[in-house]
Amino acid sequence: MNRKNSFFKLITAMALAIIICLSTAIPVLAQPSQQYPGVIEGTENNPAEAGITKILKMPVGTTTPTTTFTFIIEKLSFNEYEDDEHKDLMPYIGTTTQTPHISTVDIPFSDTDIGTADGGTKSVIIETGNLLNMNWLDIDWPTAGVYTYKVTEDDTTFTNNGAAIPDTMDFSPAEYMVSVWVENGDNGSLYVKYVSATVVTTDIDGEKGDGKVDPTPGNQNSSGKGYSQMIFTNTYLLNNGGTDPDDTVLIVSKTVDGLGANQTNLYFPFVINISNPETVADPMTFKAYIFQGNNVIADITDNEVAGDNVTVTKDNSNNDVITFIAGSPLVLKLKHGQWVSFIDLPVGTIFEVTEDATTDYAPSYGLYAHELNESRGASQNDFITAPLAPAIAYVREDNESYAHFLNMFKTITPTGIGVDDLPYIIIIGLAVVSLVGFGLVMFRRRMRPESNEQ
Repeated sequence: MNRKNSFFKLITAMALAIIICLSTAIPVLAQPSQQYPGVIEGTENNPAEAGITKILKMPVGTTTPTTTFTFIIEKLSFNEYEDDEHKDLMPYIGTTTQTPHISTVDIPFSDTDIGTADGGTKSVIIETGNLLNMNWLDIDWPTAGVYTYKVTEDDTTFTNNGAAIPDTMDFSPAEYMVSVWVENGDNGSLYVKYVSATVVTTDIDGEKGDGKVDPTPGNQNSSGKGYSQMIFTNTYLLNNGGTDPDDTVLIVSKTVDGLGANQTNLYFPFVINISNPETVADPMTFKAYIFQGNNVIADITDNEVAGDNVTVTKDNSNNDVITFIAGSPLVLKLKHGQWVSFIDLPVGTIFEVTEDATTDYAPSYGLYAHELNESRGASQNDFITAPLAPAIAYVREDNESYAHFLNMFKTITPTGIGVDDLPYIIIIGLAVVSLVGFGLVMFRRRMRPESNEQ
């Protein structure tokens, strides 16, 4: 019996030890208050926290800009309420000198922030620590009570790249009201018992309506997202192009080769679809020029440019310029040595180029761009023999994106013998003639009568 009891005690002790170990490994999540719905409750040992999350979105292939986003935390009230019915949930917006000053908070981004890609959109997510940490911001709560703040983003902190078509940063319009319930602890110190973050103005991709979100930073957030849901989402668009014909961002070119190929006046039909980067909603307007070699073509009548929402006008140098709206197919023709210069496509613009079939010419293309299929890598530039298959990709950041189309002439002669095979046929023919001639000579020698010896 004693051995059984000892064994039972040993098993029980081991089980308790395992439970204790597991319990310490599980993070303590922020808990919604049972008394105040939508409000996060803390304890004296684990006070409620609040942080800010910045989500920066941009087209894939874009290097994250090195910049700092600043958030303004404005004190509003202390123990003032909207009305008796909601006094426990919604402090009234007022001003008071009793509310501790928090000032501003910065979140820096760097070109080393890789982020994650989802389709054609890259997102970089960075959050602050706990804004209510006294040791960090030197917040000195003067007394227990309810303190209220307004949190917004400073939309004047970004400087563009100064290019002819500058890059852009669309700032979040989000606004949050943060209420902090400070209580007296058992040891006489003050701690944050409750935190509430109420949506005043909705973020671009954030909470809809006037609901509350969990502002707890890190993996303690009850949303399961791993970061504070007090979110500010910005969208960055990098424009490396310009306004002149030579400010090329994307090239679509035509080369014709092979013996007997028409490199003079044979035009090949193309359909080019240009779509907005995924981060841009409204259809953008773009421009393009057609070149012959190194020179822009002033009159592109022979190129038969057409399409809905496509126009051809003269620029200040009297050159034909094509203007079209994203999403509207651009139809045109190119002959040998001609190419289209797209001058103002932002990084991440999706292009799809299709060449129609032409008799006796085998098409292929070389593509250098940021590919739609991430599994194939960022880019490739090998020529692909793909008749009628479109070249599809994203515009790169280095202004060197291209789709070079090569058509090889299927050389033929009137007899149906390929000129490429003719030298071999001649050699074989000469060999056969020589062999036949040699055979005739030997046959005649054998048939010649032998002379009689005297």
